[in-house]
Order: sequence, then C-alpha cells, then structure tokens
Amino acid sequence: MADDGSIVVSVSNTITYTLTVSNAQGSDTCTAKITVDDEPNDDMRCDSFTADDYNGRENDRVTLTWKTTGATSASISPDIGSVPVDGSTSVVVEHDTTYTLTISDGSTSKTSVSIDTESGGGGGGGSSSSRCDLDISDKKVKAGEKVTLAIPSRTNEIEIEDNHGKTIFESDDDDYMDGEIDVIVYKDTEFRLIAEKGSKKNL
Repeated sequence: MADDGSIVVSVSNTITYTLTVSNAQGSDTCTAKITVDDEPNDDMRCDSFTADDYNGRENDRVTLTWKTTGATSASISPDIGSVPVDGSTSVVVEHDTTYTLTISDGSTSKTSVSIDTESGGGGGGGSSSSRCDLDISDKKVKAGEKVTLAIPSRTNEIEIEDNHGKTIFESDDDDYMDGEIDVIVYKDTEFRLIAEKGSKKNL
C-alpha cells in the first residue's frame, strides 16, 4: 500500500473524517472536518405585493394581492397570519397600517406595503361622508401627453378645475362617481377637486 494517496468523496452535510495509520511501532489518528453551509435558495422571491387602494378612509376595505416564486410557505402581519404562497385577501384598515408579507423555503424574505387612512370625522358614520381624494396617474409627463384623474366615490356632485381657470369636469350623475377621466396636459398644471355630498363640500 502506498504511503500517500487520495480519494474523492461527495459531501452533502457537515461531516468529520478520521484517518487511522499504523505500522510495527504502533498507530496514530488524525481528523478532518468538512463544513457544508446551508445556502439560501436564490430562486425564492416575492414577485409582487400590492394593494388596490393605498389611501382611503378609516375602516375602508382593501384587497392585498401577492405572487411569489420558490416559496413553500407565506404569512402576512399584522393580524392575518398564514396565507397561500400566491393569492389575495380582503382586510378592513382601521388606521395607518403597514402589512408585511413573509415568505419562506427554509430561509425567509419579507416585503411590505403601507396603507394610509384619513379620519371620517363627524363622530362616526365617516364612511358615508364625501371623499375628496384626487389621484393622478402620473405627476410628470411631456407636453401633449395624457394623464388619468380618478374620480372619488360617495359624492353627489363633483367639479374638477385647473389653475389656469378652466373647468375640466363637472357632474351630479352618480354614474361618473368612482370612475376616471383622461386629460391632455400641455403645460404645468394643478388640478383642484370640489366634491359635495348633501350640503357638505370638500376641497
């Protein structure tokens, strides 16, 4: 048998090998430890985690939707708990809340979305008051490009005007509420929404 040599082994877990040598004078041993690190799965990721409304009234209902790759389990905090690795769920948002999606396949990854709320005011019944939220699709465009303005719900009458003295839109038709209108913008413009429910007016 040769004094020196080598062998090839396949190692999947941390292991210690012990070598024993002997001759006429006796024997001796030595050890070698091979450590295998648990590497995270680079293929696991959160592809998306979104809300259908990031700004609303207290106690509004919001739908959270998420999609992942490579995850074996998922949960959402606060208050929701375990969820499928892909899916959606509806939550009632009582106040400003940050929801965190945690996915795992042995290692973990976290992604968050924040929902801001506005007080309904008036000592209860806030959800029936008019909402004066004017959402715009893009705050920076080129001259002649289109932007989309989202019309709020829970209003009887609305009017949208710009800072150049032009009325962009006005209606008391419920069919237009909670919809959208497109506007072509040629220069720097600020839009002002007046929303009215009954005798109450929000600017």
